[in-house]
Amino acid sequence: MAEIVITVFIAYAVCRTAFSRDQLKKNWSVIRQYRPIHLVSNLPIIVLTFIVGIALTLGVPYFEKNPILWLGSWLFDYGNGNGGANVVATGFQWKWYAVCFLPVFLFAIPSFAEFEEEKFRKGTMNWKNGTVRSIGFGLAHLIALIPIGVAFALTIGGLWFTHQYFKGGTARSTVYHAAYNSILGTFALVMVIVSW
Repeated sequence: MAEIVITVFIAYAVCRTAFSRDQLKKNWSVIRQYRPIHLVSNLPIIVLTFIVGIALTLGVPYFEKNPILWLGSWLFDYGNGNGGANVVATGFQWKWYAVCFLPVFLFAIPSFAEFEEEKFRKGTMNWKNGTVRSIGFGLAHLIALIPIGVAFALTIGGLWFTHQYFKGGTARSTVYHAAYNSILGTFALVMVIVSW
């Protein structure tokens, strides 16, 4: 039952972020800025983040845990506290849902990316500050119930987006961040379709 409630809540939030009157125009304006360079230059960062995430999760004790889930398992004696897939993927066991949800999610990605860039990149003064903010960026994703090793690996993406921020502010880093997440969303959609 909890899984259905979470799925409905996420679907509602994503639909609203994708298609509300102001958001749709803003999202589309970011998507229209995607160029091959945004996609190609993000690929090595995605691969590196994936490799580091797996290495940390499998190679460092307790890095497969998620602090939120671990606390829940300790308080309620339920589960082992291990992190899992991103909570956004809740409901993906119903492939029809995933096939309907992911295209909508792709339209919502620019708004989510812009929000994160405003919170974690805007005002970054130097690389020392950018590194601290990038670690915070990675750890903030623990709320999505991923393992802590994956959250630390997301620091790599944070540093990459910081580099883009230094070159062109949040407008530039938002486009790179949105393109990065769009690659992942498209890959997820293809995998769902192929596995059907």
